[in-house]
Amino acid sequence: MKTKLILRIAIILSVLIISMYSCFSDSMYSGFSDDYNSFYSDIQINPPEWIQGTWLTMGTQNGWRFTSYDIIRVSRGHEDSYREKFQSYVDNGLDISVSDTYTDVSYIATINFEGVVSIKNFTKLSDTEITELSTPTAVFIKQ
Repeated sequence: MKTKLILRIAIILSVLIISMYSCFSDSMYSGFSDDYNSFYSDIQINPPEWIQGTWLTMGTQNGWRFTSYDIIRVSRGHEDSYREKFQSYVDNGLDISVSDTYTDVSYIATINFEGVVSIKNFTKLSDTEITELSTPTAVFIKQ
């Protein structure tokens, strides 16, 4: 009798747990690690290792942060993820794509948004300094 009761409780708990997990959607995983989120993104951004990290103009909190799967604009300490922004455009039915190329001294991300192309072109000046073509007088220092 106890065995049947324990078996029934185990079955009910299993069904509840399976039902609960089957209701999850990708949006519910937003609190998970960035690695998980990048896996489920339609936007593919792949900065090279040499540029990964945070780069700020001297004496400011403005610049860029690069991960293995994202370009992040830093402005006064606030971060704006290109991958997240572009993914939201895709999720809303807009046509956007990103392609990137790199060498040992340059990283170029080409963004095609609804037929309008913009380019982010970063150049390595040294192991601790980069510049970006749209602001050639600004030098970003690796943090």
